[in-house]
Amino acid sequence: FFFFFFCPVRTHTHARHTHTHPLLSSLSLCSLLARSLPPRFLSSFAMASRKKGGKRGRRRAQENDSDDEAMSVGSSEGHDDDSEVVGESITDILGQALDDATEKRASTRLSGLRTLCHTMQANVCFEALESRVETVFATLLASCSKGSSSERIAALRGLGALLINAEGLISESDFERLHRVLSRVLNDRSASEALRQDAANALALCCFLVGDETDNTNCMQEFERLFANGAAPPDVAAACAQGWGLLLTDSSYKGRTAASAAAGLRDLVLESDSLALQTAGAECLVLVHELTGAETVGDYDEVEAVADAFQTLSTESNKSKSKKVLKDQRAFFRSAYKTFDEGEGCPKEALKLRGTTLRVSTWSGRTQLGALRQALGPGLQIHLCYNELPRAIFQLGPAPPADEIAQTRKELVQGSRSKGKARDQARGQSRAEKYDYH
Repeated sequence: FFFFFFCPVRTHTHARHTHTHPLLSSLSLCSLLARSLPPRFLSSFAMASRKKGGKRGRRRAQENDSDDEAMSVGSSEGHDDDSEVVGESITDILGQALDDATEKRASTRLSGLRTLCHTMQANVCFEALESRVETVFATLLASCSKGSSSERIAALRGLGALLINAEGLISESDFERLHRVLSRVLNDRSASEALRQDAANALALCCFLVGDETDNTNCMQEFERLFANGAAPPDVAAACAQGWGLLLTDSSYKGRTAASAAAGLRDLVLESDSLALQTAGAECLVLVHELTGAETVGDYDEVEAVADAFQTLSTESNKSKSKKVLKDQRAFFRSAYKTFDEGEGCPKEALKLRGTTLRVSTWSGRTQLGALRQALGPGLQIHLCYNELPRAIFQLGPAPPADEIAQTRKELVQGSRSKGKARDQARGQSRAEKYDYH
């Protein structure tokens, strides 16, 4: 060992001169030392150094990830705070979305259509749409007939949000064009089921908001033809039945219209194997029972058969269904059976709004609220507070001043954040109690 340590290493740079290079001497010394050590010592040393470096690397990566996550959370919170300003660049956002919706690239068109839909869902845009409602309407209507399935679905959802925002801005000729296009998409058997389902939802909502009694009657007959004779897939037929129920709540000829469709609705509950069809048929039957009486549903034996089906579905136990699906199914059909048995069984719902509370205790009100919730998504509360059309539907009175929208939206965001924080704290406490073995 000492021989190698003091032995110089000679390098021949030229033929006549030799000298010892210090760097090469150190490298050679290290290599000789490594060769002289036992292999077992070297392997354990390498594993220890690798393990130590791995911990340090993982620790640094976790610190970097936490920093990045904090930065992203901060940036998203700042974006939410900026979006709370009411009317801030809504006109510019709609203009840019319209430009994107007519681009050649499909991804840009889809992004523009989704931005249009989201902007009208999350904001009361009457003033911003007043000067360009024809352009927005023409763009969405054209996108319903061409493009990919995703583009057409986004356009259909945007039409519903547009009609909720643009009360009185859609002419009768525009509605007739809209009705023709939506009927064509709904009856197109080559289209996807999701597209036809959204077309049924949009058609029902448009007739409910804008159509007159003749339009509603024609639309209900079209829906009845699709769900009563098995002419449409289950999901599409269920959407048609739900649309029929929505229009029944606003019909002036409820008894005559309900009597003609009662047999088809009973078949949805008694003979169908699809839970979506059974639920949609049950919703329509409880609406008929509430609005026109039990005699419109059928004779005594037919009403008893429907009630027995409701009771069976309210106690069903099926391992192929998830717990949440079974819970919702049992709760709904329990309420439906109670309506047939006692006359009162609609689940009550209350929405706290600014300055008032919306209370829904009837099946017709529940159906109308569900249609608006499906069309507006998270923006339902903003529209119920400040949009004249939804407030007129539920008789909430005139809308508050527009300058209160920012404060209301800020309260909604802060309330959701505080609820999430409280939920996280409660979950952490329950976990700590669960794993506390002392």
